[in-house]
Parts: sequence; C-alpha cells; structure tokens
Amino acid sequence: MARWSVGLARIGGLERVQRQAVRWDGLSAPELLLPTNSNWGTVAFDVTADGSRIGGRIYRSDSGGNSVAGLWTEETGMMLPLQKLLTNQYGLGEVLEGWQLTGVYDITDDGRFMTGTAINPAGIPEGFLVDMGVTLAADLTGNGFVDFEDLTVLLANWNKQVGAAAGNLVNPTTTPVNFEDLTVLLADWTGPGPAASPEGALGAEAVPEPSTLALALVAALVGMSAVRRRRRVLD
Repeated sequence: MARWSVGLARIGGLERVQRQAVRWDGLSAPELLLPTNSNWGTVAFDVTADGSRIGGRIYRSDSGGNSVAGLWTEETGMMLPLQKLLTNQYGLGEVLEGWQLTGVYDITDDGRFMTGTAINPAGIPEGFLVDMGVTLAADLTGNGFVDFEDLTVLLANWNKQVGAAAGNLVNPTTTPVNFEDLTVLLADWTGPGPAASPEGALGAEAVPEPSTLALALVAALVGMSAVRRRRRVLD
C-alpha cells in the first residue's frame, strides 16, 4: 500500500509565482491539488492513510489574501472550500452561520475527523473539530452508503487493474478487481440510502441481504467466466 505524503510546490514564471499543494505516493510524480479557480493557491497539511482526503488551506486573491479551509478528495479531484462543502452537501449552513473556517491542519487516517482554525461569529479565533461520519472503504460513489451504485462501479471494473476509488479495494497496486474486493464491498454493505433509492418505494423486503447477493454474484461471475472461455475455444 502506498504511503502518502503532502507538501507544497511553487509554480509560475519570474513575474508570478504561485503556491500549490501536492500529494505524493512515493512511487509516481507528485500530483498538484488545484483549486477551482486558477488564480487561487493551495497548501496541504495532512492526508488520510489511503490518500483520498487531504486537508489544507485555499488562498483566495479576491479576499485580500486571506485563506479559507480546504478539503481535497479523490471524488472531486480539486481542493474545495470546506465550509461550502459542509453547507451544500451536509446541510450545516445554519450551524456555520457567522463562522469562517480558515484552515484544516489535521485529519484522521480514516478521514472521519478534521481539526483546524476558524473565526467565530464574534470575530474571535477558535479551533474547530468536524466529524464527517464513518468512512466506508467500499463507498465508491461517496454518498455515505454502500449499495447497488457502488456494486455497479466494482463490477464495471471487474478483472481490471484500477485504483481503490474504482473498486480495487484490497491490493490496487498489484492485483485487478476480484472476489477479495467484492468480499470487502459486501462486508461494508449498508443498502440504499433514504434519498433517490428504491428502498422507500419497494420496502425493505426488496433489498437482498449481502449473503444472498453474494451467492447471486458468484453464480453470475462464474457464468461470465465460462462464456469467455467458450469464446476463446470457438475463436
């Protein structure tokens, strides 16, 4: 498994030098962690064990040089303002009203907890702690649930040499997606979430248990392997 580290790179010419955060797995070239606006700079301070989430700061030129807390994820591929993320995707706008999150300095190995600096509604600097909830390795779509959408991603990459975010959960650097990865996904299985899922309309009885689902998948995958072998013989 890759051991991730984060740092800072200086890019640009003589007239303009910009700082951008980077992540590095010790094997390939460092990867720039860019913000959504090319006029902004980024700094990274901590990274999860699998390299999928990185906390830091975004320096915004349109805010007088002040910084805002930033979070980079593999799903987005960009360093995004943490406060906007918590407001738009986690519904914490009311809780964060009047606050300004200015930096993320520590993040746990599993990505659940983040700590950093902020300015409270009274204008006084304070620290903050964010609980992002339990991170499931098999939540490939990043929606907080391990369900058929994640299973679809894994099966689409079956027997392919891809990364963990595409379903290669056990040994992404050495083996293709296989039954070991499927076992991990089924162990993390939560079923569909309350939003945009068939659970509410069809009832809990319509969602198969992981053990039942595993048997069905094994039969289907064995069938797929048999068809491939038969095609090779016919060819």
